[in-house]
Amino acid sequence: MTQKQIERIVRERYADRVAVISGGSDYHADYKKGVEPQKARSIGECGITMEYFQQNEALQAVLRKNSWRENVMEKYLHVVKYYETDRMGVTHHSNYVRWMEEARIDFMDQLGWSYQKFEEEGLISPVINISCKFKRTTTFPDIVKIDVLVEEFRGIKLKLKYIMTNEAGTVVCEASSEHCFIGKDGKPVKINREYPEFFRLLNSLIKRSD
Repeated sequence: MTQKQIERIVRERYADRVAVISGGSDYHADYKKGVEPQKARSIGECGITMEYFQQNEALQAVLRKNSWRENVMEKYLHVVKYYETDRMGVTHHSNYVRWMEEARIDFMDQLGWSYQKFEEEGLISPVINISCKFKRTTTFPDIVKIDVLVEEFRGIKLKLKYIMTNEAGTVVCEASSEHCFIGKDGKPVKINREYPEFFRLLNSLIKRSD
């Protein structure tokens, strides 16, 4: 979770559950019963940091109680382009795979683990398997919402699920992709050992992706 997401959640979603408590010159957002809540302000004013969030079980409990994924992860939106349709006037099936990549990159950005960060760490995450089930057609200029879910992750292979819906909320495609992580030497990297914080983050989403 990025600091920007924490700020948004506290300020917009949980102002009625978060009290801004003065601690000398510092302010912290915390969940305390019996304390009259105040409107949470900016990160600078409230002093909410990644470290504070990770150590604050009370704040995490508030988020868990209130639909973690719905309030943390934004769905990716794609507007179907005219050139993505075929002679029949519907979206060509190959485009859904590209949309999956777009949504996956956005998903990782929201988690604070962009593909650029992967590369800076000397990591790459190739696709080792992919599948799609097409439920409904889409066409220009439909808006497709893509929800990315962590389906499985044990430290080496990551499996993601994609649920694509149209503006009416109808599922148009269900898909999945599997990825591994390898270093510059081409050897597999065990994320649970080398990057335990990233491993814990992805696993926390598995429990809430049902």
